[in-house]
Amino acid sequence: MYYFILSLLAGLSWGISTLIEKHYLLNYFKPKDILFLRSVFVSFIFLFIIIKNQNYSLINKIMKIKKDMGMKLLLNMSISSLGSFIFFLVLSKTKIINTVGTIYSLGIASPIILSYLFYNDIVSKYQILGVTFIILGIYLVNFKV
Repeated sequence: MYYFILSLLAGLSWGISTLIEKHYLLNYFKPKDILFLRSVFVSFIFLFIIIKNQNYSLINKIMKIKKDMGMKLLLNMSISSLGSFIFFLVLSKTKIINTVGTIYSLGIASPIILSYLFYNDIVSKYQILGVTFIILGIYLVNFKV
């Protein structure tokens, strides 16, 4: 139950930040500016935490990273950054219901589908039904029916 409440809080936080970005920040900043500022802010927070706790294990781990893991990390950061940039770009040009309805929904459905296809994850009939409803919802939100 604790993690469910935290999940709700995380979703609510992202929802509120999206509203602030759409209705205030994107009227002043470009999408790439918001992405840059967010990255700088998060970097300072993590740097402060690492220095304050003298937790240098992350730095040591990065210094000793193997090439294939480094490439996976770089790929992950690149894809994530690209997704964030595209999100802000689309959000600045379209209605919030289309942007959030599509991007967040695909963020739920795509890992389930890809995990099933490439990592042999077991998907229950209820999860298949849920993904089907997500895809239907994306259609309903974006196209006049």
